[in-house]
Amino acid sequence: MAFTITLGTSPHGQCEFSDDVKLYVDGKEADFYVTASGNTPTQKKFVFADYRVPAPPGGVPVRSVSITVPEPVEGQPLSTEVTRPTGKMYLAQGWTYKAVAWECQPGASLDSYDPIKIYALEVLVTAKEDYCFGADCTFTLNGKTAIAHRVFISDSGQESVVLALVYDNAKRGDVNRDGDVNSADVVAVYGFIEKGDNSGILRIDADVNDDDEINSADVVAVYDIIINGEGE
Repeated sequence: MAFTITLGTSPHGQCEFSDDVKLYVDGKEADFYVTASGNTPTQKKFVFADYRVPAPPGGVPVRSVSITVPEPVEGQPLSTEVTRPTGKMYLAQGWTYKAVAWECQPGASLDSYDPIKIYALEVLVTAKEDYCFGADCTFTLNGKTAIAHRVFISDSGQESVVLALVYDNAKRGDVNRDGDVNSADVVAVYGFIEKGDNSGILRIDADVNDDDEINSADVVAVYDIIINGEGE
């Protein structure tokens, strides 16, 4: 930011500015001064050609972070290319993204998106120098509210946040995630009851009735969906 400050001595006094006069603002010396046109050395114009407004304690709060990457397309590889913000819009932000990655459940592939599998888009975002993430900062990935974890301070001393957006389009009751709700899902629930996490079934899928327990009630819930079509 550039600005000028013009100072003058009292018109009733006998004071003048010396040739080596200096002006400081927030400890920064003016880059140069010029004698005001048509005036005597009783008036001088000081120029700050490149001035940075001091950041408040803790840094300037960032109010929002919004990042967009290409949406997953069935059968296509998952992209980590950031399409927004870019260029000058990106440079104007008080944050930078350090890493963009996709994760997926066991059995799924990052090279071929399967909409009935679970995927998560994760982005590491770091506040720039003199910035911080405000307490009311909103985080969005692909236009949806992201899960934000303030997990660590980067090597540069700046606050970093991991953002995550989960893609999970499976139907309720599709325990084995094959796209259908049928007797195979009943077998899958029994498999989880017997073997737990070693069954190859995700706990979130086996808990069909959402009571945080996996038992015969979930088997009944699958049968109800098969009969009444609640999973559609």
